[in-house]
Amino acid sequence: MVSLISYCQYPTAKTIGKDSVVIITTKQAEKINKIHTKLLDSIAIVKDEAYNLAYYKLETVDKLYDLENRLDAYKAYVDIKDKEIETLKSKKRSPILVTMLLLIGWTLYTGIQTQTTK
Repeated sequence: MVSLISYCQYPTAKTIGKDSVVIITTKQAEKINKIHTKLLDSIAIVKDEAYNLAYYKLETVDKLYDLENRLDAYKAYVDIKDKEIETLKSKKRSPILVTMLLLIGWTLYTGIQTQTTK
């Protein structure tokens, strides 16, 4: 009777030849299988989450790299425009020179107009 109770409550290890065999109840085996299945499902979920996280990080890095390139392009454009502004500022135009050029241009224009109307 004692040997039958031990088989019902706890696993028993036996050696058959050079192999070790564990004898358990069907209920214990079902419990072990359920736990094993849950652990495998958990591992699959963790692997999927790790893959999704890695993909998200890669996607984010790519977006940041694109933004950085666009920012560099905008900075270069602003630098070019700043240089153009400085060039325009540095060209000193004398008001007298501008007035003379306008006067000469007006004289030429009116001279050509009077010749074409005759």
